[in-house]
Amino acid sequence: MLFVTKTKSMKLLYRYCTDENGRVTVNASEAGVVKLIFERYLVGDSFGTIDGVLADSKTISPTGKDIWSHAAIDRTLSSGRYIPYIISLETFIKVQFEKDSRSDIHEDTSQPQTT
Repeated sequence: MLFVTKTKSMKLLYRYCTDENGRVTVNASEAGVVKLIFERYLVGDSFGTIDGVLADSKTISPTGKDIWSHAAIDRTLSSGRYIPYIISLETFIKVQFEKDSRSDIHEDTSQPQTT
């Protein structure tokens, strides 16, 4: 459990909330969405497939929209701030390697990868 007290200017990360004492905590009923995004990506689903799954289940995006943008899914997968309360470090690292392997641009050369 988190033990941080939210200030007025503090913006909470998607799927975190405050308890009755003002402490930041995980919204357990919604944290499953973050887990789902990570799990679906690791089994090979594309951003488009994941956004379809979220739309079919009527899951509202972090910005309150009915449809998740690919950028919102990418930001979720790239955010280490869900560790360790919602996803494990191991899952996060696996996703980062998977994202890198799916990229057609090599980081070192900024050129398309040859296979």
